[in-house]
Amino acid sequence: METHSGSIDLNTSMKETEQAFEQMKCCITKMQLVDKARSINACSEVMLAVENMPEKEYYNTGDVLKTFGCMENALKAFRDMKFPVNKMKIIENCKSLNCHSEVIKALDTCADREYTSCSDVMMECKGKMNC
Repeated sequence: METHSGSIDLNTSMKETEQAFEQMKCCITKMQLVDKARSINACSEVMLAVENMPEKEYYNTGDVLKTFGCMENALKAFRDMKFPVNKMKIIENCKSLNCHSEVIKALDTCADREYTSCSDVMMECKGKMNC
């Protein structure tokens, strides 16, 4: 069974990414967010979270941080799970951690299969979370 061994690194990477996003000016595209996260060497899970953000133009940092917060919420729910795990266990865990409803809706649309890691779940949900 696999768990995320770098929780401290993930938390640090999330915080650094949020701080970098706070410094960006209006209007911000998803690609600019991806580029910014790459430029600060965000960890792979954070990169997946940023890549999962909706494809749109963000008009202020509050909008960016709200959406990124939803992705962060999902990551926190997935990262401490013991993998492999099936879709229903992931949904149950998200509900018990009060994940955003959009995260749970996205999980509902994902394949009903066994997931091997946090990254595996994020890849399956890519583009489905409309936070």
